Amino acid sequence: MKILIIAQYFPPDITAAAFRIFDTARLLEANGHEVHVITALPHRSQADGDSVAEYDRQISRVLRTRVTHLNGGGFLNYIRHYVSFMVGSAWLGVKHRLAHWKPDVIWASSPPLFVGLSGVVLSRLFRIPLVVDIRDIWPASAVGAGQLSAGGRAYRIGERMEQYVYHQATHITCVARPMQEYIRAKTRTSVTIVYNGAKASDIADGPDGHHGPSNDHTLLYAGNLGRVQQLDLLIRAWTSVHGRNGHSKWIMKLLGTGAAEDDLKKLAKDLGATDSIVFLPPVSRQNAAREMAQAAALSVNLRPDKTFERTIPSKVFDCMAAGRPILAGVSGEGREILESTGANICYQPGNQQDLEQALEQLMRDYQRLQLLAYRNPQVIRNGYTRERAVEALMRVFDSAVPNRSFVPAMGADDQWQYRRLASQFSRENSLKSGADERLPERKPAHTYKSSPGQARKQAPLGDEIPISDRQ
Repeated sequence: MKILIIAQYFPPDITAAAFRIFDTARLLEANGHEVHVITALPHRSQADGDSVAEYDRQISRVLRTRVTHLNGGGFLNYIRHYVSFMVGSAWLGVKHRLAHWKPDVIWASSPPLFVGLSGVVLSRLFRIPLVVDIRDIWPASAVGAGQLSAGGRAYRIGERMEQYVYHQATHITCVARPMQEYIRAKTRTSVTIVYNGAKASDIADGPDGHHGPSNDHTLLYAGNLGRVQQLDLLIRAWTSVHGRNGHSKWIMKLLGTGAAEDDLKKLAKDLGATDSIVFLPPVSRQNAAREMAQAAALSVNLRPDKTFERTIPSKVFDCMAAGRPILAGVSGEGREILESTGANICYQPGNQQDLEQALEQLMRDYQRLQLLAYRNPQVIRNGYTRERAVEALMRVFDSAVPNRSFVPAMGADDQWQYRRLASQFSRENSLKSGADERLPERKPAHTYKSSPGQARKQAPLGDEIPISDRQ
């Protein structure tokens, strides 16, 4: 089968979304499929030594388009950023069509939901099925991340875009049960869960893991230092608990970079916690896995929001695969998975008092939790591997592809709706002053450290990575 994947994030960018797409593409090709990927040029942090060619040569073909930089964030900058990829990816698809390569199916991975619009265009151009992959509910997750105001005009346009993409898809994949229920209530399109997970080769082998012994008394958070992770709450709780009841031996490491990095460093300094809180720059995927496996315990955090309860942060699977106890501020299905092993401590997201109690319990009961932590990788190996996810995805493709001959070319009505949604969203903030420009009326129709392993920063980082994919 020939498969075209459209995804904004791809290595060497260091994001969970990028590695998920890369792993999936490689596993699909290992199963005998030909995979082409349309993605963006690197625009996130990258580890020294990583290169575009290193990853692209492992896939049949990877086509990349430029995207506008975020320039510090802000709603309008996000929209320009997303729209630039939508337009660029659609154009690369058109060039693919002119080169006479025709896929059997398109898998468009969202958010950003604009990727779905690109997928709609190309599925009509190629006249093939479109499978839309939803990793976060958008625009609701943008509200939770503070990028969008609930109930505003941009939010309403986003909801219409969401409905349109769901309706145009041949099939939808998502990453959690509550998300599946949400989408099913929005559309008649079939929805299948394809969980995030860890590669089988990355899962710890036994009680002691396969990366060597752990460093006692180290709590590690590895990933995006964004505002959605609410790491300021973790720092405040840590400062309050550290030193109590003989817990002064513990240190906390925050490995990564992100929009809140400077604020978090300032907070740690203001609280006098720089002796027990260490900030480390982002490293390669392999080095991050080693750091996680050598830590005494790991941390996963999200700010409280109803939308986030519908997804499972990909970090849940990465941390469990490392075979260490986990301190987790997550809700929903992710919390159910974590609590199933008895090796992890969950607290109510956003509740500092609950977090302080969880921290004290982790430090007090660490030896018992570590004895049970071998169960974490067992759960991942038995139900949440990348390999299992790809098997589920292939079943979706097999069910969708026979319908390809029934996918119509994009008619005038569809073209008008697509242009209207994209244009409205991209102009939303720029029309705050001046006349309200409008599209022409719809016409009746006739017939998408400088040492190896450490990272260099590129564009300013924001919270644009979907919640389920934030490292």
